[in-house]
Amino acid sequence: MLFNCAGAWGERLAAALGDAVPLTANGSMMMVTARMPRFVGPVVGAAGRALSFKQFENGTVLIGGGHRAPVDLDSNAATIDVRALSRAAGNAAALFPIMARASIVRFWSGIEGFTPDGLPVLGPSAAAPGAFHAFGFSAHGFQLGPVIGRILAELALDGTASLPVAPFRVDRFQRDPALAGAPGAMACPAE
Repeated sequence: MLFNCAGAWGERLAAALGDAVPLTANGSMMMVTARMPRFVGPVVGAAGRALSFKQFENGTVLIGGGHRAPVDLDSNAATIDVRALSRAAGNAAALFPIMARASIVRFWSGIEGFTPDGLPVLGPSAAAPGAFHAFGFSAHGFQLGPVIGRILAELALDGTASLPVAPFRVDRFQRDPALAGAPGAMACPAE
């Protein structure tokens, strides 16, 4: 058995198996502040602007939310777009004025794979028996890791999953060409 859990590189492994998937690699950027007085409990997202942030118990705030930077899959390099990070910080301060006093202590970018419809590729390969895909989580893979592991184990051991995986089929883009050009459900707003 083979499990393609190659993230942004999942398209390459899928193609080697005979499964074509339109996947775009992007660098999701994040930054974290110095400790601040507690002002918010839940994870905050914003409609109409690229922003998400969360304040941790220690007072630091993690800011992200859709600002992307170029990546190079061949060298495994993610870059930083300081202007985009500045817009993310501005969005946070516009919603929560206390953020205008925040000190950013570090920032980074990671490499993630995004499908045109914003949904992951999950389930058996259409072209290679015994191969299974789980990639293209469009910046949501970390949260889904435990259930995806369970689904892959069920597929490998039982040939079926306890949760529906048909909407995430690897060949959905060939079956419905409109999906291949659909804007990603998790795409960030134009900057």
